[in-house]
Amino acid sequence: MEARSAGNMTHTKLFFNPALRRLASILGILLLAGVVSGCKRYTSSYLNLRFPERDQGLGFSSGQDYAHKDPGMLILYDPQQAEAPGSDVHFPAQLAETLRAVDFKQDFVVAVFRGLITASSPKYTVEVQKVTREGNKVVIKAQFGSPGAGDFTQPVNASPYQIIRVTKKGVWAQEIRFVLEVNDKELTGETLFIP
Repeated sequence: MEARSAGNMTHTKLFFNPALRRLASILGILLLAGVVSGCKRYTSSYLNLRFPERDQGLGFSSGQDYAHKDPGMLILYDPQQAEAPGSDVHFPAQLAETLRAVDFKQDFVVAVFRGLITASSPKYTVEVQKVTREGNKVVIKAQFGSPGAGDFTQPVNASPYQIIRVTKKGVWAQEIRFVLEVNDKELTGETLFIP
């Protein structure tokens, strides 16, 4: 029992020794400085970005639909883009008003277009499954739905789309590469500076 007490007493004396406590503090600070200096500006290598709000359809009831045959996407990072987002698209007034109200400091908007098709059916869909970020690359993974062989379609042009609001995570204010993938195949991409 006495040997044990003597051992505890030695540890207690070491812990209360001011010189050793200073040395431990300095080593702790150096260790922390080494960890912090080793961190990159963007530390997470992979992020799932949330998209809490979405709008979708076969085309706009008013405004100007996406009229290209190939799939495409638009990235909106400024409220002024609600008026003229690009690709000759003009959003209906109500949708443009909703987009202008987005807090672009916290979020950005992605519009995914399937492309112009010459038949209409509610089974022609665009469904964004996941939005991920790795470094300065954001991947939008989507699925395109189609009617089955016996399903009814109308011979009318349609431009299926989905628009999502995506919450920013990590460091932005840099050039970001956006890629649209459907069935694990890259369909289109663009690099933009996102504030």
